[in-house]
Amino acid sequence: MKSILLVLFLSISLISPAQEMHWVYFSDKGPEAELPSFSQVLSEQSLERRAKQGIAPDFTDLPVFQPYLSSLRDAELEIIAHSKWFNAALVKGSSTQVQNFQALPFVKKVVARKNYSTQMASIEDARPMAPLALESASSASSIPYGPSFGQAVMLRTTYLHQEGYLGEGMNIAVFDAGFSAMDLMAAFDTLFNDGRVKDTRDFVDGDKTVYHGSSHGTYVISTMTAYLPNKVVGTAPKANYYLCRTEDVSSETLAEEYNWLMAAEYADSIGVDIINSSLGYTTMDDSTQSHTYQDMDGNTTIITKAADMAAAKGILVENSAGNSGTSSWFHIGAPADGDSVCAVGAVNKNAVYVPFSSKGPSSDGRVKPNLAAMGQDVVFATFDGGYSDNGSGTSFAAPILAGSAACFWQSRPWMSNMELLDVMQQSAHQANNPDSLLGYGIPDLANASILNTTELEMPLINVYPNPVEDRLHINHRESKVEAIQMFNILGAIENVQIERSENESSINMSMLPAGIYFLKLKVDGKVITEKIIK
Repeated sequence: MKSILLVLFLSISLISPAQEMHWVYFSDKGPEAELPSFSQVLSEQSLERRAKQGIAPDFTDLPVFQPYLSSLRDAELEIIAHSKWFNAALVKGSSTQVQNFQALPFVKKVVARKNYSTQMASIEDARPMAPLALESASSASSIPYGPSFGQAVMLRTTYLHQEGYLGEGMNIAVFDAGFSAMDLMAAFDTLFNDGRVKDTRDFVDGDKTVYHGSSHGTYVISTMTAYLPNKVVGTAPKANYYLCRTEDVSSETLAEEYNWLMAAEYADSIGVDIINSSLGYTTMDDSTQSHTYQDMDGNTTIITKAADMAAAKGILVENSAGNSGTSSWFHIGAPADGDSVCAVGAVNKNAVYVPFSSKGPSSDGRVKPNLAAMGQDVVFATFDGGYSDNGSGTSFAAPILAGSAACFWQSRPWMSNMELLDVMQQSAHQANNPDSLLGYGIPDLANASILNTTELEMPLINVYPNPVEDRLHINHRESKVEAIQMFNILGAIENVQIERSENESSINMSMLPAGIYFLKLKVDGKVITEKIIK
């Protein structure tokens, strides 16, 4: 499948193989006096996600200094893309133009965009796996899954649904080739009526219209959020969604990887929790742009670097492993090779590996794919108001798992993205013997609940008053508080006065200015975060 992504305030140009491309890296983000505050460039939702995981905003969150980009244009260099995370711009121009620009004081370095050869390597296949026993339909909740029950119960997502975790409050960005007619389909009436499509961006055309281009994204997202009783119910039917068109199905070029990067920066800035990307990049229309297996090392392609950076910002990145298992390129694609990316392989309804699912490991020997979900005979919503039960591809496996992960994370809001991934891997059926077909295997989200804690509730504490004026009290009579920290959008506040006792602690906030703060507590071995308003 082709890769997809959207770019914020960016237009992408397709690139002729004869043109010279360079990344121009800047030395800074402009004069310190002109730097925006983090609250100006990151949403409250984004800042809150970081605070929950102890991630402070930094230099990479600030935008590229616009006068630097203007200087590139003044030098008659065409800007193809630019990135705040890497503080760089991809430009097209003559070698003389680029060399002259390199001498400017605010330019850190100029790097020629890599041209990839088409040589491929081979790896040894791993063993096949035995069928996995599944929970019976009789144990399911009253949710009218219909024929979509199998893909939810395989991950024991039905257990989370029974407990009331349907994805409420979780924010999922879907990067795809388009969502044709999604806004007209009955399967998504509940989604739109609830106002849970929070934003749309088309990074291919540079606008906000995404209900065109391809039906691939429509089918993909239906496995997460469709609600057609007794036909198809998604794995996160109550989550919020951000729809990003990043893939141009008419071509396969590196421009789509740059789109993915820009879409990831956008998703981070608005506070997305999970990115589902049913895309992967291997070979391109222009063979000089194609990747090799050696490039699948987690550190080479721009899209993989972007995916790992998104994970560093606290986002769980779920990406399909690819459908190349029976082709000459049978490896995973980018960005599934990222060391912080959850690459998802495919099994059939009997929980057996399907041959089309791309294989690992990464070229540097790491376990890939990470996990697996149903990717053959998948049930998805169709345009006629019904459903189909013959969907095939890791493009379906990834969103089924992404929606399930959203429900699990909803039940464990104190977890970080990487803790979540680790627990899912520990719960999987071949966790003790991962292979290159399914990685750690099929996660058991009921078992994951046991691995993390036997209780679904957060530790018993009481934080009051909130909003607060002078002193914040933390009652932890029935829980053990191991650590207390106070954060604002800039990070940890070191000089805050914390008084602790056996049953209650308090924080003197009288000297702090009015605003939003985040109280981070380690309670009974779990890290939780409370939003505090002064």
